[in-house]
Amino acid sequence: LLVLQKRDHSKLLSFQSFAFPSGAQTGEAQLAVIDAYKANHSSFASLKVEDHISKENKAVSKRVEELNFNRVYTLEEGVYDASVSSQQAKKLLNLAKSQSYVVLRTGEDGNFPESLVVYPDVMQSGSFNCRCAALTMVLMACMAA
Repeated sequence: LLVLQKRDHSKLLSFQSFAFPSGAQTGEAQLAVIDAYKANHSSFASLKVEDHISKENKAVSKRVEELNFNRVYTLEEGVYDASVSSQQAKKLLNLAKSQSYVVLRTGEDGNFPESLVVYPDVMQSGSFNCRCAALTMVLMACMAA
């Protein structure tokens, strides 16, 4: 996975690359957690991932993990609530076995609100080509920010 970003005060681009382990048939989902947020000050953020508990199962205890950005993780399949430590950006993750996913933190301090983009977003339907086009557009938006 290659992520393009606009450099500060420059017309040049910077790149981040991430590799999903190939041939990993562990039956678990792989999740790349990428920070493309532009801040005017240095800040440490992490992605908080916790079990999604439905209203009927409130008695069940939640597992909660803080994931560092710019890494690839292996997670059990399931439904999770994901949020940035600041709690401003939240998303629902529905991870399936042996699939790869990307969570991208986007925005720019003072110009664009912080948000989380999940790819593929299994809550929305569409063909593979449409999803590839959507990811390309997200990455291009990150370049423009």
